[in-house]
Amino acid sequence: MLKYLKNAAAAMALVAASSASAVTVSGTLHQVLGPGNVQVGNTIDFWAFHVNSAGIVSFDILSWEADSEDRVTVDGISEFVDVNGDGEAAFIDSNIFLFNDDGSLDAGDYITDVDDNFSDTYTDGSIDGSDSYLSINLNPGDYLLAVARCCTDEDDVVDDLIQNAFGGPSGLVTCSFFFAPNCTESYEHDHGDYRLTVLGDISNLHNTNGTVPAPASLALLGLGVLGFGLARRRC
Repeated sequence: MLKYLKNAAAAMALVAASSASAVTVSGTLHQVLGPGNVQVGNTIDFWAFHVNSAGIVSFDILSWEADSEDRVTVDGISEFVDVNGDGEAAFIDSNIFLFNDDGSLDAGDYITDVDDNFSDTYTDGSIDGSDSYLSINLNPGDYLLAVARCCTDEDDVVDDLIQNAFGGPSGLVTCSFFFAPNCTESYEHDHGDYRLTVLGDISNLHNTNGTVPAPASLALLGLGVLGFGLARRRC
């Protein structure tokens, strides 16, 4: 009996540990063109998810690829660092927004947002504080995380529209948008890539455009181990 209880406790501990496992997904923001193929803004990604139990949930963006903080090199030059290994220097200065998801997004659903974070964002491989990081205590329920570029506000996100935040379309993108290896030689990209890592007791994380990540298997494994222990006990 004691051995069974120990096995069951170990299995439940595995389930509890897996419930707070990290899930990493990838996304891309795209340039939006207006009349005359002039840039007027860019897209926003919305990630829906469910919080299973009350607790801390963290959201960590990996995107910025210019070593402007000399975290990789020490010569004071903003060299390109291919942090996601995709072979291109197309990235964003991220801004993330958290909303309650009641099925109809409006300003009343807004919870909080984060632009830069120069203290906590580096554990996922980030090399610059321009990558956003948020850690927050959430109750069980449905939520939306919006991934946008910097200099955006929640009204833009609710309207699913980002205007050019740098004074109008110029044809040249600054170091705060989709840009090239060296800030002094910036040029325009039509997209910017990012990775999002979510840590907490969540489920059903998916992009509302239809991209659904592979489900975590550890919780199912833990439940299987527990069920196996109970089955053995009944025998």
